[in-house]
Amino acid sequence: MRDIHVADDLVQEAFYLVLKAVRSGHGPTDSFGGYVVSTVKRLAYRHSATQGRMVCIDDFTAWDNYVSATPVGGTQADLVNAAWASLPPRWRHILWLIDVDRYSPAELAPAMSMTANAVSSLATRARRALRSAYMAQQSET
Repeated sequence: MRDIHVADDLVQEAFYLVLKAVRSGHGPTDSFGGYVVSTVKRLAYRHSATQGRMVCIDDFTAWDNYVSATPVGGTQADLVNAAWASLPPRWRHILWLIDVDRYSPAELAPAMSMTANAVSSLATRARRALRSAYMAQQSET
């Protein structure tokens, strides 16, 4: 880990998980050090995989420029791209977080100053709008 604070958190979590396993009768029987190292490695791999997929952008116009520059092939992709571009930025953002990054509404609610039900309703409205926009694009061709 490049960040010392993340490394500390991973080691702390590893010791917690090992202690929890020992207390439940499942932990290491002979090589405690190896078990802890293996747990830390597993947590570090999981953390790295999660961080590798995450893109943090504060400027939504930069994100829109990046997405619009993505090459698409075929008419189907063009229809989807046009439908996606017709949605308001907030709807695109919520759909991306929930359907691509796989966040739950409960995880997103505090950051959005909303309840989990409100986030879920917003995502449902955005999905319906995307579906309608796609169908409208499809009927135009």
